[in-house]
Amino acid sequence: MATLLAGVVFIGGGIGVLTGEFQATPVLSGSMVPRLPVGSVAVSQRESVRDLRVGDIALLHPPFGAPITYVHEIVKLRRVRGLTQVNTRGIANPIADPWTVVIRGTSVYVVRWDIPYVGYLVSWVRTPTGRASTVSAAGLLSLLLVLWFVRDVWRSSHADSAHAASSGVESVQDERAE
Repeated sequence: MATLLAGVVFIGGGIGVLTGEFQATPVLSGSMVPRLPVGSVAVSQRESVRDLRVGDIALLHPPFGAPITYVHEIVKLRRVRGLTQVNTRGIANPIADPWTVVIRGTSVYVVRWDIPYVGYLVSWVRTPTGRASTVSAAGLLSLLLVLWFVRDVWRSSHADSAHAASSGVESVQDERAE
């Protein structure tokens, strides 16, 4: 039962990530300890920018154009001429981040849960070796499932033949064939 539940959660989470409703972000620094431990995965849900509040923990991009995403708490929020501006801080950091982020879209990801230790795995899977290993493992698992299915079909057909032979059905068929 626990395996079934884990499978449903895993598939549901995968669908949520693929549709863009959720994001899973590995926590690689200690700036959000103790709320988000290093090595965990921050699970974020897409929300309207209008619903953002001070105290929300959000996935944001720093304003200086770096292709990174960071996860920090919103400590100041202003709405100016239709744009939302936020200042953030890592909970473990003594001071706020030295920039203001202007959110130009209509939605932002807000952290809802964290899953301890899974961030290490997610970070590894994002490496070339991790991707190749994951694809290989998925292929091997698929092959094993197909072989298991074929084995069950083979066993079932042989069991039917054995049952027919013991009931005399096969011998009658043999006599007719002669």
